[in-house]
Amino acid sequence: MEYFRIRKGMKINIVLICLMFLCSGRVIASWNMDLETGIVSVGYNDIRIPGNSGTRFSLTDSFSVDNKAFYRLRLTSEIKKDRFVSFLYAPLTLSAGGVTKTQIDFNNDVFPVDTVVSAKYRFDSYRLSYWKNFRKSEKFLLKIGFTAKIRDAAIRVTSDARESEKKNTGFVPLLNFGLTYSFKQNLAFLVDGDALAGGPGRAEDVLLAVSYKNGGRYSYRIGYRFVEGGADTKEVYNFAMLNYISAGVSIDF
Repeated sequence: MEYFRIRKGMKINIVLICLMFLCSGRVIASWNMDLETGIVSVGYNDIRIPGNSGTRFSLTDSFSVDNKAFYRLRLTSEIKKDRFVSFLYAPLTLSAGGVTKTQIDFNNDVFPVDTVVSAKYRFDSYRLSYWKNFRKSEKFLLKIGFTAKIRDAAIRVTSDARESEKKNTGFVPLLNFGLTYSFKQNLAFLVDGDALAGGPGRAEDVLLAVSYKNGGRYSYRIGYRFVEGGADTKEVYNFAMLNYISAGVSIDF
């Protein structure tokens, strides 16, 4: 999978283009706004920067990582029967802290052994998705499409003596997929996600949830989401697994 780097400020222009497209007259057929929130915890987060010469360390094994409340906001429009576009904003910042067990060479800065450090892991995601629904029966609904993702990431390590930060912004193409099974009136089990693997990295973002629709404009869900992936390049080595306990509300307009 190819990761394309984006110059500073360019991501803002891309987001504005996405919003202009969603708000254009051609796509205002029906609208949906979706808000998801809950608690995210870290399964693992392994880092080596530079990727070919830094010290490999783990935010979860080497330090203590706080669980964090999160939110994600998605706007969706049906542009044609069973064809949809959406824009997702999913910010995330996690904090960690502890004492270095070994010397850490991070981003060409050295943090000696037994140094008290704090770390910030930021991974903000902006995604424009397109998909088509395929209704197999009254109970089953399949969707397949693609996603253009901008990930705006940064890792910062700080001690009393120094601070070092590595920023990385780029474009990642993903496959978009989903399956909904309506097992009872107003109740459904759903799988929804974006994923792709290849080249120097991989990315998966998958939700497993049970949803309830009240027969009107609102639907609600609870579930589990996992986000996993990373890249192994000369510049950056970073692979992480994030676990989300989530609840969401979806509103039709």
